[in-house]
Amino acid sequence: MINSIKSYRHLIFILTCLVFSACSNIKYLQEGERLYAKSELKIKGHDNKKHPDLEEKLVSAMQPKPNETIFGLRPSLWFYNIAGTPKKEKGLRNFIKNKLGRPPVLYEEDVPKRITRLLQNRLFTSGHFKGTVTYSTTEKKRRVKVIFKVDAGPLFTIDSIGFQERGYPCDKDLLKVFKENELSPNDAFDVDKLRQERVRISNAMKNNGYYYFNSDAISFQADTTNGDHKVDVYLTTQPRLSRKSVQRYHIQNVFVYANHSLMSDSAIKSLQPVEINGCKYYDQEERYRPDIITKSIFLEPNRVYSLERHDLTLDRLSALKVFKFVNVRFEESDSTGMLNAYIYLTPQKNRSLRLELEAASKSNNFAGPGFSIDFKNRNTFRGAELLQFNFMSNYETQFSSKSEWINSYEFGVENKLIIPRFLMPIKKLRTTRQQVTQTQASSGYHILKRAKYYTYNTSRASFGYNWTSSEKREYQELSITEFNYVKLFNTTDLFDELLDNNPLLKNSFQEQFIIGPTYSYTYSNQKDHPGGNHFYVHGNADYAGTLLGQLSPLWSKDKSRPHTLLGLPFSQYLKMDFDVRYYHQFSGERQLVTRVMAGAGLPYQNSTTLPYAKQYFIGGINSIRAFQARSLGPGTYIPAVSNNLFIDQAGDIKLEANLEYRARIYGIVKGALFVDAGNIWLINEDSSRPGGQFKANQFYNEIAIGTGAGIRVDASFFILRLDLGLPVRIPYRTEGDRWVLNDWSLKKDWRQDNFVWNIAIGYPF
Repeated sequence: MINSIKSYRHLIFILTCLVFSACSNIKYLQEGERLYAKSELKIKGHDNKKHPDLEEKLVSAMQPKPNETIFGLRPSLWFYNIAGTPKKEKGLRNFIKNKLGRPPVLYEEDVPKRITRLLQNRLFTSGHFKGTVTYSTTEKKRRVKVIFKVDAGPLFTIDSIGFQERGYPCDKDLLKVFKENELSPNDAFDVDKLRQERVRISNAMKNNGYYYFNSDAISFQADTTNGDHKVDVYLTTQPRLSRKSVQRYHIQNVFVYANHSLMSDSAIKSLQPVEINGCKYYDQEERYRPDIITKSIFLEPNRVYSLERHDLTLDRLSALKVFKFVNVRFEESDSTGMLNAYIYLTPQKNRSLRLELEAASKSNNFAGPGFSIDFKNRNTFRGAELLQFNFMSNYETQFSSKSEWINSYEFGVENKLIIPRFLMPIKKLRTTRQQVTQTQASSGYHILKRAKYYTYNTSRASFGYNWTSSEKREYQELSITEFNYVKLFNTTDLFDELLDNNPLLKNSFQEQFIIGPTYSYTYSNQKDHPGGNHFYVHGNADYAGTLLGQLSPLWSKDKSRPHTLLGLPFSQYLKMDFDVRYYHQFSGERQLVTRVMAGAGLPYQNSTTLPYAKQYFIGGINSIRAFQARSLGPGTYIPAVSNNLFIDQAGDIKLEANLEYRARIYGIVKGALFVDAGNIWLINEDSSRPGGQFKANQFYNEIAIGTGAGIRVDASFFILRLDLGLPVRIPYRTEGDRWVLNDWSLKKDWRQDNFVWNIAIGYPF
C-alpha cells in the first residue's frame, strides 16, 4: 500500500511538472509573437446523408494546424523549446528538438484569411456553390483561438450526364469507356469524384491501346442554368490534341535484355537474339533460362498496348527476385501505330550469406538473445529458383512474477527450395499466367530444451504450392503433404508426474507422426484502400492422418487402435481456424481495429487429443493482455501447482475477440485503449482438468475479459510496445464472483495480478 502511495505521488509530481512546463512555453516567444493555440470548426446546413465526408474535407483544409495537445498540454512544443539550439547535427539535443519536438505554430493575421479561402474553395468543389465562411478570434495570454463558422448552403446535385464528341479517332472508344462511369443523377456534385473519374477513364483508354492518352486530355464541364440547384455534367476532350494522344497503338517487337548494364548495352544489341514466346531475348552469359523469364512478360507482338499488362509485366519480373532493377521503355517504330518494347533487367547477386543477431520476445513470456545464419542462392537451376539454408539458435528466459524463471534453449536447421512456377504432372490443372505461382519443398529439424522439464524434438518435411490472385488481394498456400515427427525425451521427475496425473496431456506429448495436407488462405484489401478502412482475413485447415488411416490395414493386421507407422502411432485430427480483422480509419491518424478469432480441432479414431504442438493457447502479449501467456483455460479449470509452465493450459477449441483504439499522441509516440475477451476449451471431458470441456449452454459464461491501455513508439522500421492490462472478468473464479473490475482488493494468487505489464515488439494485430 505504501509503495502504491509513493507511485501516485511520483505520478502527480510528473504531471505537475508538465503543467508548469506547458505554461512556460509562452516565455520562449519573441516580443509581439502569439501562439496559434486552437482552431474550431462549426458547420450548419450540411446534409450528412448526401455528403458524409464534407466535414473531413473541410478539416483537412484548415492548414496550418496548431501544435498538438494532450490534456491541454503541448509536449512536442515543450521538447522543441527546452532543446535550445543544437551545436551538432547529431546527438541527444538534436534528437529531442527535431524528432520529439515540433516548432511553435505562430498566429499571423493572414492565417485565418487564408484558411477561410481554402474552406470556401472546398465548399464550392463539394457542390455547395453558395456556401459562406466567417471567422472570429479570441486571445488570452498570447494564445489565439480561431472559430470558423461555415454555412454550407444548398447542395447542388447532378441532373444529367453526357458526352460531347469533337471528331477525334478515339471518340468511339472514349464514349464506350465513359458509359461505364459510376456517376448517377441526384448524386452530390463533387469535383474530387470527377477527378477520380478522369483518372479511371485515362487508365481504361491506356488499357485499350492509347499509350499517350492521359487525364489532361479530357475535362468535365458543368452547367447550372437549369436552376433548382441542379447541374448538367458532360465530358469533353480538349481541343487540338496531338496525333499521339488519339492514336491507338499495337506492340510490334518485344526486346528483352536479361543481363543489362550501362557498360555492355551496346555490345548486347549487336548479338543475335533468341526468339521465344514472341520476344527477342538477349543474354550473352546465359545466366537464365529464356522460357522462365519470358513467361513473366505479358507484352505480346501484334496485340494492342495495355497499361494493365505493362504493370503486370513489371510486377511478375520483380516477383522473380533475381533482378535488382526492372525497366520497360517504349518507342514508336517506323510503322504507324506500332510500339517497340525494350525490357532491361539488371541482375542482382545470386548468392548471399547473412548473419543476424536478435533479441526476441514471444507470446508465452519467453524473451532472450539469439542468432541465425542464412544462405540464399536465388538462381539455383537458372530458372530463378530460390534455395535457402537457415541455422538458428536462441537462449530464452521466461519472465514471470508468478513462477521461477525458466531457461529455454532452441536450435534448428531448415532448408527450402522455392520454384517460381507450378510443377504439376497434369497440365489441365496449371494456373493462368496472371497468377504468381510457386512450388515449395522444405525440410527442417528443431530441438527445444526447457531446463528442468523436458527436451522436445521436431523433424518436418513438406511439399506444396502457394499462389496469389486477384491483384495480390489473396494469398493461398497448399501443402500436398506435410510430414512431422515429434519426440519428447530427457523429461524430469516433476514433468513426468504432471503427465502421469493427466492421461490426455500425456497422449498429446507422445512420440508420433503427424502426416497430412494443410491449406491456408489470406485476403487483404489494404492495397485498394491505402490509409483507409480495410479487411484482413486468414484461415487454416489441417487434415492429418486420413490417408494413413485408410491404408494402415494394408500393413497392420491388428485392428485395435492406435494404428502405427514404422512402429509409431500417427495422429488423426481435423483442425480449422480463422482470423478476421477490420481496420476503421478516422481522421488525424486515429484507428479502430477489431479482431475475431475462432478455431477448433477434432481428434478422431487414432487420436484422443490433438498433438501438443497443434493445440490452442490464450493470454499474453498478442492475445488477452490482462492475463499471463497460457494462464487461462481450458474453461474454468485452474491447476493446483504454480511451477508447471502452464503446460496443461491448452485446448481443442478457441474463441477470442479484441477491440483496440489507436491514436497518435505526438511524433512517433502513439497510444491505445483496448478490450480483449476469450477462452479455450476441450472437446472431450478430462477428469484431471475439471470445467475444461466445451458446453454450448454455458461456454459464454466462461469468457475471460480484460481491458487496458498502451504506449507504442512507432519508428516505422521498429515498433516498441508497452501495454498495461487490467482483468475485468476471471472465469476460473467461483460463479457470481468473476467480475472483478471494481474489486481493487482482488486477492493475488500465483496466476493473476491486479495489473499485467506486456512489453513486445510490433503491434498485437
